[in-house]
Amino acid sequence: MASLADVAERIIEDRGGQCATMELHKLVVMAHGFRIRYDRLPLLNDAVTLGDYGPRVPALFEITDGPVVETGIGNADRLTKDEQKVIDETVSQYGVFNGLELAETITELGLFDTIELHRLREQS
Repeated sequence: MASLADVAERIIEDRGGQCATMELHKLVVMAHGFRIRYDRLPLLNDAVTLGDYGPRVPALFEITDGPVVETGIGNADRLTKDEQKVIDETVSQYGVFNGLELAETITELGLFDTIELHRLREQS
């Protein structure tokens, strides 16, 4: 399973070296949800919660500071090819969206529900 810092690093790299913190949260959640949905495997072991502006990963606040995050918070080379693929495809398709558009898309695609169902299955 990938580390949160490494996943965030790959997203930031895919976005050209920087990413707004809100967008980073949403793209991490999306990649995690897609990995569960299509590969039946979680991308992260970190909790995903709902905030005022949609899903977020609280642990991400511990490794980011400020409204924009730049490369250097993780090592994307530690990701497996499958992990890289789901991240790259997520950023390729949704990386141009702003944070609110990403939050709406997560809801429309049911990705938070996918993550929650996986979490509940793992607990039982």
